[in-house]
Formats: sequence, C-alpha cells, structure tokens
Amino acid sequence: MLELSRKFPRKLSIKDAMIIRKETLGNVVNSDQIGRISFLILHKIMMFDARSRASLYTGEIQGSPLLKDIDEIHPLDIFVTLLQCCNNFLTQDVLTRLSTCQLAIPFLLPNPYDESIMYLLWGMREIIRAWKSTNSSGVLVSNECRIVDYPAPIISFYKIGELQQSKSKIINEIISESRVDFFYNWDCEGGTADKQFVDGMAEMCCYLPSGKKDVNDFYSDIIMFANLRGDAKKHAKQLDFMQKISYMSCVLLQECEMDDEALTLLEKLSKSPGGVIIMFADLKNNQKFKSEKLNQQLNGMCVMRLKGKNFAQIRNDVRKELVVKLSSSTKTHYKKLSECVEIAKSFGIQIDEDDKGCKEGQQLAEGVMQLITSPNAHEAKFKMLPLQGPDLWHKWATLDKESYRQLARNKSVDIYSKEIETKKKAVRQNQFNFTVKPTPVMKAFLSNLVYQDGNIRLYFLHWLKMLLDDHSRKILPSLNNAYQKTRAELLKAKAENKNETEDSEIIAQLKEKLKLQNEQLVNASFGLEHFFRE
Repeated sequence: MLELSRKFPRKLSIKDAMIIRKETLGNVVNSDQIGRISFLILHKIMMFDARSRASLYTGEIQGSPLLKDIDEIHPLDIFVTLLQCCNNFLTQDVLTRLSTCQLAIPFLLPNPYDESIMYLLWGMREIIRAWKSTNSSGVLVSNECRIVDYPAPIISFYKIGELQQSKSKIINEIISESRVDFFYNWDCEGGTADKQFVDGMAEMCCYLPSGKKDVNDFYSDIIMFANLRGDAKKHAKQLDFMQKISYMSCVLLQECEMDDEALTLLEKLSKSPGGVIIMFADLKNNQKFKSEKLNQQLNGMCVMRLKGKNFAQIRNDVRKELVVKLSSSTKTHYKKLSECVEIAKSFGIQIDEDDKGCKEGQQLAEGVMQLITSPNAHEAKFKMLPLQGPDLWHKWATLDKESYRQLARNKSVDIYSKEIETKKKAVRQNQFNFTVKPTPVMKAFLSNLVYQDGNIRLYFLHWLKMLLDDHSRKILPSLNNAYQKTRAELLKAKAENKNETEDSEIIAQLKEKLKLQNEQLVNASFGLEHFFRE
C-alpha cells in the first residue's frame, strides 16, 4: 500500500531518499498516488521541513493487512512504517534532521509485524545540541554535546487508559510556552485519525535553556522529556526500560482506571530517583477520591488534579514540581543514553548498533584514534598528516601564488618563473617522499578504505568522523575562550589608545597574540575531511 514492501526491512538507503520524484514535488498526494505518500514525507524531512509530519491524504484506503479500510492515515503510522524500512544510515540522517527541526525523535521503535522493539542508539549518535547553563559559581557556561553522551535528567511521561486530555500537548507546553508542536498531538493536522501501530513508540525531545535574561528559562540545565505512546499497561517492556533510565516519571490517567494493575504500575514508577507525578484528568482541584482506600494507597505521592485547569496552569504546576525535584538531585542520578544498552537488552529490546558492520567499523575507527597520541589536536594534526603542514603544502601553495603574482621586479619574468618552478618541484619531491612511507595513521586509514567491504567501510567512516569531532570538541572551547578574551583586551586597548596616531606596544603584542591563537583554532579543527585531503 505504501510501496515500501520492497524496502522492508531496512533496505531504504540515503540514495533512495535523495531521488527527486514527480510525486515529491507537491504538497498533497492524490488518490491515485497514495502509494507515494511515504516518499513525500521522507522528502520533506530531508528538506528540513518542520511540517513534514502533517497529514497529506484523506480518503478510503484499502489493500493493507495493517491499515484495514480506514478513512484517514495517522501521520505517525506512516512515519513508523517509514522508519522500519530505513537502513541504519538513513535512520540516523532522518533523526538528526528531525532534531534540527526541533521535533521529537523516536528512540524506541516497535515493529508492528513481529512485535519486536528497537533501541535507536545509532540513530541518535549524530544529534548534537548546544545550550547555556549556569555552573555552581553562578557563571553562564556554553555547552555543546552529543545527547547520547551527556548525563541529563530524563523525565518520562505515560498515560493509563483512553483519555481526552492530550499528554503530548502537556509536554509541549512544559518544554516551551511558544506553542511549538515538538510531540505530534491531537490538535495537529491529522492528529485525530485512529492510530494503527504507533502505540508503543517512545519519543524524546530536549529542553534547552538559552541563558538569556529576557527569556524565562524555568530550569538552568538541559532536560530530556520522553513520551511513551499508547496505554502504558499494554507496553510493559518499554515502560520497564524507561523507568530504569528515567530520573522521574509523570502519569496521566482517570480515577476510574485505578485498578490493581494501575496501582502496581504507579508503585513501580515511584521507585525512580525523583519519584512520580500522578495527574488525574477527571478530578478538580481539592476534589477527594471516591475510594478512601485509594487515598491511603497514594499517600506520599505527588498528585495533581487537572480538571478545570487550562494548559498554562498545568504547565506551571508541573514545572514547579520538576524544579523542586531536580534542584535536590545530583548527576549520579542521571544516565547517559549510550550507557543504557545493557538495560535495554535485559528487557529483550534490540539495539541497532548490534549490527556486525557497525561493531567492526567502530573497532577500526577506535584503532585509528589510538594512533593519535598527542593530547593537543593542533600538534597531532601536522604530525599525523605532514603533507598539510607548513613545510610542505603551505610552502608549495605560497610558491604557486607567487608564480602568478611575480612580486620580484629585479629579475626577468622568465628567470624568476624558472626559479619558482624549481623550488615547487623540490617541495613536490619532498611530498612524494612522504607518500612512499605514510605515517601509521594514514596507513591504517588507507588500509581500512581499500580492504574492507562497503558496509563496514561506511560504518568506519561514520565512527571516525564522530570520534574526530569529539576529539576536537574537547580542545576547541578552551582555545576559543582564550581567543575571545584576547580579542576583548585588544578592543579595550584600542579604545584607550584611539587618540594616538600609532599603535602602542601593548596593542602590537595583543595583535600578535591574537594571530597566534587564531592559527591554533584553525589547526585544532581536526576532522575526517583532513584525512581525505591528505
């Protein structure tokens, strides 16, 4: 029906996603093109279109064993089907683009055919978020990190039973007051359609403080909000896993749903470090429970009554409770997503990084990184990649530029050109001498490119790119801070010396220092592109 049967499972590649089709150029899919709706949504995601999840088709749909004669397709049903057909590389690309568009990303993906669950750790590897937080001294600090490697508090949201209140919209309100639909909800276009197999999918979105005085940040550090789709009682594996990795849980339900199973579930969630917030959608503020026994059972738990409250009131109440709980916590209570693999396996959840090619590619990339022994990236760069250093490539480029400019006017053009060509040949010969016996790093890199098969080679390049970026990211912030500090000193010195005709000795020293720091910043940029350039 969605013309993805040939691509299932996990056969849809980035190459397929980049093909421009006639059907992907419009915004609406006609009844005779219903099979192309999945490619239209994929194409919009690849274009960083934040509206890519919107419902694009309404009409009678037949011919699918899963979508049985329904009137409208839920956009997330198509999205889940699409992800089941994407290979690991396309999944990573799709999730990275969704995150860039400030949309929630799935991290637990259920398979509607065999009921298996996949933890999309590899899919989240490339997602890097930046935010500003306040340290213990009250100083504003800029942060940039892969979300899978940062120990942030995870707040998980669940619902019990069928509710008219939208859990996803409540989370959107908590994250931001600007009414952004991070999580697709009932009020979004196509959100009222019946869901066929979205239930069981868990999504995640980050709250990122800006650090600006004119912006009302309700918390000073990053928070990850996780959302389990569907009735939590029907998805035990996802719930158990999310409870283990979460700092705190929030549950939305009605009093009529409070049976023994629901109570057991709440007691389990209350064991999280931050406890649990229980939100009753059918009770007004100060309204008592019909059962006195229930009142005793929920004693000591944070209970909120939502009936009669608007989203602003609910948002403020939940935020206030979150701040109280998070302020008394430490990072020992938080888990990195990259360290939750064994927890996921213990509940029978599959890991996308268990792919054989992914494991081998990671080992090869780590082997190359071990050869980069210098702790300073700008020192390691020219040591491991000598052809790009000042003694070879820079010198040759300077001579090549001079051959066109001909700045030496005391010699004839022919004689000077021959001198430059002689020098260029000498430098080029030195470059050839290095290629005869490449450095251990380049030897390992070239060996992996030449002798590994295509899939392992792709994983190797992806892993190496991420590891090199992380290596540079450890050094660049301190160098950038030093550069900005020197620049501020230079501007201050110029302001004090603005009436003088010539620069003072202090200004000259600061200019020289700034030039040196700028070179260090450029040289510290050590990425995969430098290997290919070498």
